[in-house]
Amino acid sequence: MRVERVENHKGKIQVSTWDRAEVDIPARITAEPSWVVDRSRIDATGVIIDSTADSLRIKTKYAPNNHWCCGTTPEVHYTIRMPKNARLAICDHRSELEIASRHTAASGRVTGLGGPLTLDTHRRGIQVQFFSFQVNSRITTHRGSSDLAMPRGSRFEACHP
Repeated sequence: MRVERVENHKGKIQVSTWDRAEVDIPARITAEPSWVVDRSRIDATGVIIDSTADSLRIKTKYAPNNHWCCGTTPEVHYTIRMPKNARLAICDHRSELEIASRHTAASGRVTGLGGPLTLDTHRRGIQVQFFSFQVNSRITTHRGSSDLAMPRGSRFEACHP
């Protein structure tokens, strides 16, 4: 099973791995703590899960009248448990990220990663610690920073647009 893509605008994405060949995806939709959000905006926000026998896509679906620029978009909080060997791509605007592969990870930090990482985030810094770096990974940040730690002897190429 591959978790091919998780798409969210804001909230929290927590990912951990387990020994099962299945994915568990509890999600909670809330108002941003500092804003008053009309209940209809929360009710109109949903989670779309598109799955096949070997892949899964998770996407937050907002109502057309939600306004990202005004801070009135509800937050969606995901707690995802997935197989240890699953692939993961995250496309995010400004969620808090906690991704743990072999060890517990702190907010905005990925530790103990052995597989590829595809991450696209906006306004978030990210720290990634690879215990093995043998396959292509892609990290894109918009107005954020990336700190990468790789094992000695890893091959790495940085591209700046």
